[in-house]
Amino acid sequence: MLAAAKRAQVAGKPMDRLRSWAIALAERRGFNKAAVALANKLARIVWATWHHDRRFDANYATRFDSEVPMRAAVA
Repeated sequence: MLAAAKRAQVAGKPMDRLRSWAIALAERRGFNKAAVALANKLARIVWATWHHDRRFDANYATRFDSEVPMRAAVA
C-alpha cells in the first residue's frame, strides 16, 4: 500500500489522510519503518471497527478535530 500511495502521489492523484501520513512518515523515517507503522495502524483500525461493530468511516476523526480544544503546552 505504501508503494501504491507513492505512485499515486507522483501521478498527481488526490491523497487521503492515511496515504499522506504514510508517505510523510516514509520520508522522515524510511520505507521499512513506515511499512511496519502502516501495518500497525491498519490493524488497529480493523480491530476498532470490529470491536465497536461499526462500518469504517475514513472521516471519523475529522468530525472531532474542531470540538477538542488544544491543550496548553507545558513549559
